[in-house]
Amino acid sequence: MTRREAWLSAMGIFLVALLVRAWAAAQMPFPTPEDATYYWGAARNLVDGNGLTANALWSYATPARDASGGLSLGFPRPAFEIWLPLPTLLAAIPMALLRSTSYGAALVVPVLTGALVPVLAWRVGADLAAERALAPERARTLALGSGLVAAVSLPLVLSSAVLDSTAPFGVAALAACLLGTRLLREPRGARARDLRLIGLGLTLGLAAIARNEAIWVALAWALLAASLAGASRAERARLVLVPACVALAVVAPWLVREAMTFGSPLPGQAITNAWAITGFEIFAWKEPATLAGYLAAGPAAWLGDRVGGFSHNL
Repeated sequence: MTRREAWLSAMGIFLVALLVRAWAAAQMPFPTPEDATYYWGAARNLVDGNGLTANALWSYATPARDASGGLSLGFPRPAFEIWLPLPTLLAAIPMALLRSTSYGAALVVPVLTGALVPVLAWRVGADLAAERALAPERARTLALGSGLVAAVSLPLVLSSAVLDSTAPFGVAALAACLLGTRLLREPRGARARDLRLIGLGLTLGLAAIARNEAIWVALAWALLAASLAGASRAERARLVLVPACVALAVVAPWLVREAMTFGSPLPGQAITNAWAITGFEIFAWKEPATLAGYLAAGPAAWLGDRVGGFSHNL
């Protein structure tokens, strides 16, 4: 594929994805579900000069602390006791530029970031075709097919029509994977200032302030880089440590803010949510989800919830 063909392919897929997502977002005049409302509300408060605050209580599990160090359930309250702020931070940019706190202004972010996902899917397809040494026509079909399918795939379109963490996380995670594969193919010469290493760290850091699942992408990279055959110990160390330091620099301000606001740099409710059987315990005041309750429910309840949820999604 020539450079000109590559650019035209990427631009074509981006435009198709953008038009589809813009149309889908136009059908969503009000934020739904409640997480989109939460991100939007926090973005409005930020643009209005009220900082990262929320006018709604998402759950009771991690209440903020007041000036005296005691627990506070008042309003407005510090936002993001469990969720991560990237969708709100990104949404605040077009809202500030357009001088509008409307939901339509906030939707610029998921539409644009969501339109980048099919472009990255196209690139993944092209890389796979090259790795499998496919004939040029088959390689083009695989790459363009991957991008166009992602451009119109309903789950991806829906996640790009609401203000949510899915699209920003998808862009950051896919970009990290693409950079990682290039580093694994050509680790020689990877120095501390290598833009590929810095870019990998930036994308991992951005993914980490979008969704907690970024930890799995980072761990996968660390395992692959640390076990890379043919690389020296110093090269493997650079492949792991440089992106880790850059990612930590991106995430560190948020961890400090969380520690000062909620008493812990980590989302304390994330573990609590893992013990929920029905999901309602996440929002319970008197009977929150606990490990003891989870174990007492037994395997039938665990499998029933998981299998039932899986069947419902199908």
